[in-house]
Amino acid sequence: MLVRGAMRWLLGSIVGLGLLAPGSSLAQSLISQTDFRDRLLTRIAAEMEPGCLQAEGATDIRWGREAGNCEGFIYTENAYRQYRDNPADLEGALTGLVKIVGDGLRGQPPVGVADRDRLVPVLRPSNFATDLPGVINGRYPDGTKVVVSRAFIGDLSVLLALDSPTRLAYLNESDMLAMGLNEDEAFAVAQTNLERRIGPVDRSTERGVEFVAAESALATGLLTQQDACRAGDPERLFLVIDRGTYISVPTRDAEAMGLFLGFSADLIARGESMSSVIFSCADGAWQEIGTPVAEPTTSAGKPGRRN
Repeated sequence: MLVRGAMRWLLGSIVGLGLLAPGSSLAQSLISQTDFRDRLLTRIAAEMEPGCLQAEGATDIRWGREAGNCEGFIYTENAYRQYRDNPADLEGALTGLVKIVGDGLRGQPPVGVADRDRLVPVLRPSNFATDLPGVINGRYPDGTKVVVSRAFIGDLSVLLALDSPTRLAYLNESDMLAMGLNEDEAFAVAQTNLERRIGPVDRSTERGVEFVAAESALATGLLTQQDACRAGDPERLFLVIDRGTYISVPTRDAEAMGLFLGFSADLIARGESMSSVIFSCADGAWQEIGTPVAEPTTSAGKPGRRN
């Protein structure tokens, strides 16, 4: 089941990269992620009255209770993946996101000590939440951090989030202090919680390239664990391609590494990878490799397409 789920994700990536013929029935039946986001905007506007509601980029949404203050984020990629796996249930995939906004507009109980067991680590772009209204250098006007984070490698940082069955809420400094934790303690608690909260992990390998995802969307947190890069492990290359998925390849497999680099370069060039930096685990340490340059390739040279 887990492998099939990961391979369905890979099939969706193939569609997105144009590796299926434009006339194929699957390519014709799926709406784009931007159209999916626009339908979500329409439903939110029709079913509730947020003070602030706007598109963010090509696929996501910002919302808020007050006019001019879109402080909430909705990322559609996981719900879109759900729809892509089951196109007949488009409205079901949208409903989960509509509920998240509705819950947020109605207000949630304040964060406290009891929420410690929900803390988890995830990887996000280092510039995450730096352009919110009233935010300067990642801090609110009162000086507290918008998100509790630490640099990881390249263009990625480790962020702390509060996990729940329907959403991830990124932890700010005020909520961290309300839990009675300092930053070191919060990161330690999050690392301990991850194994218990991550749930089933999908690991599938296609032509030597490994795709790692989880139903909880917490798979990138695995790379932040202390044993994720150990001395003596075979050297591997990594790329975090979205908020819930990373890919990797052993450097000793030259053919697979070539496919990995070509696929990664293509995703980055198209703006379809969350990170643009490949990194490696070598001798027990993370090392930044850099951004690959896309070169013209045939579809046969990309993972997921068999000759």
